[in-house]
This record gives sequence, structure tokens and C-alpha cells, in this order.
Amino acid sequence: MIVTALTRQLLAQRREYRRMTRGGYSIHETDWRIIRGLGHQHKVILDVKISADRRHVWVKVGEPA
Repeated sequence: MIVTALTRQLLAQRREYRRMTRGGYSIHETDWRIIRGLGHQHKVILDVKISADRRHVWVKVGEPA
């Protein structure tokens, strides 16, 4: 198998997706769902991370402390 930069990037994105979804994060292309509060009634943002492709944001929401 020829490993190119594109192949490495795609594999990194797949690994990141598996790792982050197991950790309870959800991915957002834009923040409109966070601003509107869609499905996040009475919840707060616990953690935010930028994705490997730098076009999305991983957000972890939960109950306020």
C-alpha cells in the first residue's frame, strides 16, 4: 500500500472520530446548534477541541455542576 499525505490525513481523521465519539464529544461544522440550544436544554459546554482537519469543532456538553 502506498502511503501518501492524503492517506495519512484520512486515517488520522478516522482515528480522531472514533476516539472523540467514545469520549462523549459531538462534532459541529458551525456553532448554530450550540447558540440555539437545540437538544441541549439546561446543559453546559464542558470541553471544546478543534478537529484534525481544522474545519470542525468537537464539543462535549453535560449537566451543570
